[in-house]
Amino acid sequence: MFGNERRKGFVLEAMDGYNERPAYCGWRTRHRMFVRWDGGKRGPFDYRLDPNECRNLAEKPKWASVRRSMRDRAFEACTSRLPRFTW
Repeated sequence: MFGNERRKGFVLEAMDGYNERPAYCGWRTRHRMFVRWDGGKRGPFDYRLDPNECRNLAEKPKWASVRRSMRDRAFEACTSRLPRFTW
């Protein structure tokens, strides 16, 4: 970070088997995270409401625009293009 510049977020990605999890790719901001795991599971999480990532907001209608926006950022930023990854 230079001067008063702040990052808007950062990419999250890991290969298969990292911490006994499937491969994943996502986007993290100060208060939210969207992640897409190999095999199909996905989810946005809100750290203000759920700091331990216990409540996946993937199917909540009011989170649809946040989910789309964060998914798009993850898709742009992630280098992983795994066979079972469908965005």
